[in-house]
Amino acid sequence: MSSNEKARAQLKRYGIGLTGGIATGKSTVARLLEARGYSVIDADQLARAVTAPGSPGLAQIVAQFGAEVLSPSGDLNRTRLGQIVFAKSELRQQLEQITHPLIRAALLARVEALDLDHQPKYFFYEAALIFEIGSAADYAQIWATVCAPDLQLERLKQRSGIDDERAKAIIANQMAASEKARRADQVIHTDGSLDSVAVQVDDGVSHLR
Repeated sequence: MSSNEKARAQLKRYGIGLTGGIATGKSTVARLLEARGYSVIDADQLARAVTAPGSPGLAQIVAQFGAEVLSPSGDLNRTRLGQIVFAKSELRQQLEQITHPLIRAALLARVEALDLDHQPKYFFYEAALIFEIGSAADYAQIWATVCAPDLQLERLKQRSGIDDERAKAIIANQMAASEKARRADQVIHTDGSLDSVAVQVDDGVSHLR
């Protein structure tokens, strides 16, 4: 078995996908899990690594979308790239065809580095698009965060500094958080206090042991 095949097998045995709609509390749950000793691999961090200055990923993006997606310092201007691809599904698909294989390879490398052969343990992969890209079956379980739609909207507006119309458009562009929750093995409701979220996390991990 190659190292890549072993990492895929370990992902399926020990990996738990942590997903949910934007601004529904994935990062809050991830921090609670880390505080309880679980490794959490962040898809956004992987995405930044595979599109860092000098990377093949960034070179492919520039070749596809032009130098206007670069900041003056040579970093990827994610805001500008988002503006370009947001309104056109075919452009988003072109971006995903570049980034998703690179992120997947980076994930498997991180799984391999966990040394699960010698220290078997569950770990979490925090990623927004697990259901959208059809990768849910790659994991032992899927956990999803969810909250009331009006709370999701307000959280997104406040954290991103955007207006109501823009926030609604971003949310509408994703699979509904309620649908992700319906498909998940474990659902974490984040409407209440941090303590209430922690209780749900503790209940979830108690079934992993």
